[in-house]
Amino acid sequence: MSDVALLEPGALDAPMPCPPVARAAAPQLANPVVMPDGRALATAVGGFLVAGLAAGLGASATEVAVRAVPAGLAVGLGALVLTGPALVVGHQYLGLAARPVDLAASLADGFVRAGRCALGFSPVVLFFSLSTSLWMVAAAVVALASGAVGLGWGGAALRGAESPSMRMDALVIAWSTLASLVALRLAVHVAFVVLG
Repeated sequence: MSDVALLEPGALDAPMPCPPVARAAAPQLANPVVMPDGRALATAVGGFLVAGLAAGLGASATEVAVRAVPAGLAVGLGALVLTGPALVVGHQYLGLAARPVDLAASLADGFVRAGRCALGFSPVVLFFSLSTSLWMVAAAVVALASGAVGLGWGGAALRGAESPSMRMDALVIAWSTLASLVALRLAVHVAFVVLG
């Protein structure tokens, strides 16, 4: 006799229970990253703008000074916007466990720290722009320093958002390299725009 003949009529009509699906739990973080609030983000944006204004005061032409104000913000925010999605896609492709919102919070934390760094260096930029003709050099040094701070803090926060693994370390290194190259390309383009 076949197995089909042993089934009772209507036995296939009842729904079969599905076994529970095991889901990977999000990692429990010792130092979870929290998305910066609006005030922190506004301070970061203001820090980039104040540093740009301090640099622009040393320019000889008003048009150059006006274009110098948003230059640092354009480079920092542009690099973050252009490379952030690649980071999230790479993270998901590698099958890592952190949530995309934790990655976004880590990137936002790096941006906030970079903006605060730019704000902290703005008196030095103002001194150089008013007392020497090195306003562009001072602005470039501050952009480099704040970018390094942002990448460092952002990378550390990204590593903290995931359980330690070589895949996450490789992803952070690859993203940092990509973000640095994009920022460099944007900085060159913005410098040509500012100088006209």
